[in-house]
Amino acid sequence: ERLLPLRERDDAERLAALRDWLDAMPSDDRLPFFKLVTGEMRIGVSKLQMTQAIAQATELDAKLVAQRMMGYTQANRAPQAQDFVALVAPAEAGEDGRPLRGQPYPFFLAHPLQAPLTAFPELLGPVDDWLVEWKFDGIRAQFIHRAGEWWLWSRGEELVSDSFPELAALVDFLPDDIVLDGELIVVAPRSDARSAVDDLSDLRPFSELQQRLGRKVLTPKMLRDRPVALIAYDLLEKDGHALREKPQRERRVLLEEVVSRAHSCAMQVGADLPLRLSAALTQPDWDAFARQREEARARGAEGMMLKAMNAPYGVGRQKSGANLWWKWKLDPMSVDAVLIYAARGHGRRSGVYSDYTFGVWSGPPEQTDRTLL
Repeated sequence: ERLLPLRERDDAERLAALRDWLDAMPSDDRLPFFKLVTGEMRIGVSKLQMTQAIAQATELDAKLVAQRMMGYTQANRAPQAQDFVALVAPAEAGEDGRPLRGQPYPFFLAHPLQAPLTAFPELLGPVDDWLVEWKFDGIRAQFIHRAGEWWLWSRGEELVSDSFPELAALVDFLPDDIVLDGELIVVAPRSDARSAVDDLSDLRPFSELQQRLGRKVLTPKMLRDRPVALIAYDLLEKDGHALREKPQRERRVLLEEVVSRAHSCAMQVGADLPLRLSAALTQPDWDAFARQREEARARGAEGMMLKAMNAPYGVGRQKSGANLWWKWKLDPMSVDAVLIYAARGHGRRSGVYSDYTFGVWSGPPEQTDRTLL
């Protein structure tokens, strides 16, 4: 009755009519009104907002809700009524957020560190307060071993165990009821030599890992030419006890013990275990770390990770506070290129031209016969 007649009006009349309607409209009705006017009723809600809303409505702790939501939606199964009942059920006595069976923990995410080096002492304090590691370019994942079974979950909450079957070997050397947080990386094939617990010299680029993704069938040649390993950098559960509330320095000690023991057992039987330990880097000050960071590309890394030694393992990307994780990445390299195509993205980026195709010239500008590649 109101919108359709506006088609015959000019812009000034349309604007005046919209203003009159908005003035008389309750504030809560304005958002759906604009959604109707623009022809798009979909309203994006982040997972964090949904978690906070459910926690507020049910009077549950937000961390517990985040834990229960892990794996709530899966690609091959829609949530059922009983799943929602379990999601909003009152917390049981002694419930510490430990997941059930193959369920993962919510991932703790890092903030980009963009402050100048001169601000590090004031922003971060002394280097001894931080665990510094290389930031590898792989797939973030949790390896779960409970009740004799194993699962591998990606940060996107996808169960990817079938895509990386070689990690099944970890079950024979890791204790039961354990959860590792780490990075999946393709490593160079090895025939006889056994990798040391902290041997990170044979990492392959992310492009080789991409060739393993999305395949329905993994051929023996693919598994042989592009084996993967898990670079472990945190321990979230041990002997069935959740460790997320323990400080980083305690979790690190336990992680080193677990991974070292697994490698010792593997070496006794001549097995090359697809498990590595993320090395803890040491330097006297932040200037020295900045110089070491320049070696990242040569090591197959994107930069460095900084983790507060006293910090528990949080949920998601926390907004502020001293217990943050920081990703201190190298500045990106630049290249002169020509934009050829632009396409809309997928999912959240479906309304933005975020997929680009570039071409590069075969020679410098002064070369008259150069071509676009």
